[in-house]
Amino acid sequence: MVRTSVCTLRKIALFGAVISTSVTMASVSQAQTNQLSALAPVIEAPTPTTAPSKSPGAVSATQLNAAIPRYLSVGNPGPDDVVQRAVSLMRTLSDQKKALKPSDLFQVVSRVSTLATRALTKTSITRLAVSSDYKPRNALIALDFGPADGKVMDGFTRVVPGDLRVSGKRVSALRRPEVSALLADGLSGVKTISIDVPVGSYRIILMTQDLDDPRFNAPLGREIRVNNIPFLVTRGGPAQWTRDALLSGNSDSLDRGRLKFAGGYLSGDLTQVLKRQKSPEMGGAIIIEGQSSDGKLVIELRGFKNDTTYLTGLIVEPLKQVSDVILSQPALRKQISLSSRLSLEARVLAAAAEAVSGLEPEAGQTVEEDKSATTN
Repeated sequence: MVRTSVCTLRKIALFGAVISTSVTMASVSQAQTNQLSALAPVIEAPTPTTAPSKSPGAVSATQLNAAIPRYLSVGNPGPDDVVQRAVSLMRTLSDQKKALKPSDLFQVVSRVSTLATRALTKTSITRLAVSSDYKPRNALIALDFGPADGKVMDGFTRVVPGDLRVSGKRVSALRRPEVSALLADGLSGVKTISIDVPVGSYRIILMTQDLDDPRFNAPLGREIRVNNIPFLVTRGGPAQWTRDALLSGNSDSLDRGRLKFAGGYLSGDLTQVLKRQKSPEMGGAIIIEGQSSDGKLVIELRGFKNDTTYLTGLIVEPLKQVSDVILSQPALRKQISLSSRLSLEARVLAAAAEAVSGLEPEAGQTVEEDKSATTN
């Protein structure tokens, strides 16, 4: 028989409630939000090196709503940094429990935890260069999208409209100047890619090209799902793409001896190599992970308005293999494995649960711990 205190049960319930209440945060009244003045000190220092302050302060509703996401995102932090900021912020909030209304504390902790866990699902397009003589080394699958008579990159399989692996309302091939066979021509309108793979974990590299056309404002979608696991794509055109990534061949004079290995990737300074790349040879890529438990990888591209997709290539690598993609240090810091993502999410949720422990969200009152109650 397991003996669990009522307080522990309430903590577990609040653990889930921290996330669910984020849905109602947008409807919190102006009067309610204005009551959060005691929280100003912990969000007044939106710099990576400044710890949250505990001195008195005041904040308006508009300032509060803007300050929390700014504090979590300023300086373009990596996933670990976002989580560290969120945990630090919630611990400071927890230290101020006696000075805050329980309902105010609960609302703000909910907002912090929701924004932090949401940030962990984000991915961004990385500017990608492809050497003219690149050939897949460790890929399980390498697909080159485009017209049937287009040039196909060596080591890749052509995918054309009507291929059973791709689907969408109006899938069509676009022909482009063939400076780079992999990044030039492609398919528009693809919404789902379904491929057969052995059961296991994979690295997925989706490639695109900037067409400077409003029909392709989000060429890989605003959300990508891999077997129903969501990834939110950071908005922004090529000027905002993360720098940089390279699919390297033997002709790019890359000094591999100066590269470092971490997280399944070789990484280093790609500046000189990329200076020699012509702009039409530059594209973009999203690199994410997926797991297959049934022999399928289903990749869904979502979130379109009046625009649609543009796909030029796809590589699927077993996660245990070293990736063919070489990353700059900034690009490497943006990568997060699924296992790390789950671990970081657990840290955020644990800190949120601790910050609101002892609160009754419905009544907005502090709960006295009952050490005598048990459950079977």
